Amino acid sequence: MNAYRLLVVILLIVIVTLQVRIWSADDGWAALKQLKRQVAVLDQQLQRQQQENARLQQKIDAIRHDPQALEALARRDLGMLMPDEQFIRLIILPEPENPLKNPPQPAEK
Repeated sequence: MNAYRLLVVILLIVIVTLQVRIWSADDGWAALKQLKRQVAVLDQQLQRQQQENARLQQKIDAIRHDPQALEALARRDLGMLMPDEQFIRLIILPEPENPLKNPPQPAEK
């Protein structure tokens, strides 16, 4: 019976030692949770990038196959015009301040 108790005590010490290592070591449970959080963040970033890639691919397909989309891109980004068109730019200047509109207030004493 004495050998049986000694074996149980040794096994308990081994189990406790392993549990302490699992829960408190640098590569233990806390590190695993942190890595899982990082994986979740990276998955979200990947999903956003995949959506952006799909949107850009649709834009590329539209430019390749739709003449109106190509024309709109050329007009908007490159400032291109058709041969019979003229470009007119209106510049709206802000109104100058009228000093008589808001006369200076006398200084209070």
